[in-house]
Amino acid sequence: MGAGGVVTCDNMTRFDAIASLIPRDTTRAADVGYDHGKVIVHLARAWERLRLIGVEQQADAEARFWRRYGWDQSLRARVVLLWGDGLHPLATMEVEVVVIAGLGEKTIVDMLVTSEAVLSRVRRLVLSPVGTKGQGLLRRYLRGTDWAVVEERHIRSKDRFYQVYAAEPGAREIDERTWLFGTGLFTMRHPLLLEFLNDLKKRYEPLLKHYGDSRHRVPLYHRGIIRAIAIAEAGTDGARESVSGARAHGQ
Repeated sequence: MGAGGVVTCDNMTRFDAIASLIPRDTTRAADVGYDHGKVIVHLARAWERLRLIGVEQQADAEARFWRRYGWDQSLRARVVLLWGDGLHPLATMEVEVVVIAGLGEKTIVDMLVTSEAVLSRVRRLVLSPVGTKGQGLLRRYLRGTDWAVVEERHIRSKDRFYQVYAAEPGAREIDERTWLFGTGLFTMRHPLLLEFLNDLKKRYEPLLKHYGDSRHRVPLYHRGIIRAIAIAEAGTDGARESVSGARAHGQ
């Protein structure tokens, strides 16, 4: 594990990243919006004693899952699939960790906003939003409701970047300059950080001409990206200078 609760691994997939954020002593976890069930299967195979609950609003999701994986008796014994929207089907279930992956930031926030009773019993959220249009909406929500991001992963698959992070209840001190992009990634100089930020900047630049008011959230977020790039570049240059200095002294 790197500094700031970040793990780097060139061969880590998004499913590996999610699994790595499940605490080892967890006995029950839920995947909300499980779709085809790939996260559930990966978690079940990564953690042999973990019991899993899947929630999905697609009416045929359960039948589809068991047609594909019904032969696996270990899954049959440890997986329960529920139909419903968001976290509401978990209202009467014992769950320590909730995973929400593959959905947009607004969709995830909408789920969390209406699920305070369930969240009050959850020990950790493992989140992997998709898309770049959220402008940090999910991190903003977590901060505003006193959930703190405690561990981070960053994955690239082909030309797409994925942030995967764990949040736990309780407000914590944060870096105002970098928290929207993952402070832990800056702390340990994650090798994908600059590529991710520059890609994010490129995706937001076309939107600027539609928002002339500099107070609008899009221009503000874009300025935050530029500031974050400068901080990341300064950290990279510092690391290079340290390495060069060590080599010059024969270390």
